[in-house]
Amino acid sequence: MKDKKGIVIEVRERTAILMSSQGEFIEVMVKKQRPEIGQEYTGEMVKYNKKFTHFYKIAAVACFLFVLISSSMAYAYFKPVSTIVLTINPSIELKVNRFNKVLKVVGLNNDGKKIINEVNIKNKSIDDALNNILKQAKEDKFINDSYIKADKTVSLDIQGRNVNITSFKENIIKDKINMDVKVNGEIKEHLNNNNSNKNKEKGKGNIRNIDNKESKKENNSNLKESIKNKNNNNKIKEEKNNPANKNNDSNLNNKNTLENKNSNKKNNNQLKGNGHFNKENEKNKK
Repeated sequence: MKDKKGIVIEVRERTAILMSSQGEFIEVMVKKQRPEIGQEYTGEMVKYNKKFTHFYKIAAVACFLFVLISSSMAYAYFKPVSTIVLTINPSIELKVNRFNKVLKVVGLNNDGKKIINEVNIKNKSIDDALNNILKQAKEDKFINDSYIKADKTVSLDIQGRNVNITSFKENIIKDKINMDVKVNGEIKEHLNNNNSNKNKEKGKGNIRNIDNKESKKENNSNLKESIKNKNNNNKIKEEKNNPANKNNDSNLNNKNTLENKNSNKKNNNQLKGNGHFNKENEKNKK
């Protein structure tokens, strides 16, 4: 038997299995110094039957597929598909893979660096990682009652593939923290902006109250004017219906009538006098 060379993939008691450069599996005799797996080795080929050849061909295919799949999985796992920046006052950047696992964490400011030194979130799900950051931010007093009362807003900016952060959002809502969620530069959600809305509604309510007061004031003024006019009308009616006023009106009318009669009588007397004077003139002329 001639010698064969290849990479050792299995070592037995007296023999070793090699894989040649042509992809063949060969069993060779082991010398005194035993080879190690992965080592290149040369030995005298052992005679083997067809069953042995068939078995190692199948094993070779399985091994190749395993390596291929493992390499693909490793590539997919370690390739980031999303970049997430969480800004509270601490600002933290997280790189996430397609399985929603955190690959890398970077503190973008001093407060962010402080937070990431206090939590262990690498290789955790992004949902758990964000919850841990939120918890630590509250413990470090970056988020407290004053932060919430001041109506400050947490920013979550997602670039790339969207991620599942359901639990984190629920905790944000539960803690009554305002948060804007951006996906690829576009605001997709406003969480807990109720405080701002309440203030806006309160402002609108104040405006409505002012309008209502002005309207009521105007209505009251109109009502007073209407009552005044009504009272004046009633007063006029009462004066007209007053018997004394009626007598005065009657006396005034009688007085006017008497004056008219006297005036007419005077005029008639003047006319008669003029007639008599004219007759005397005519008589003298004759």
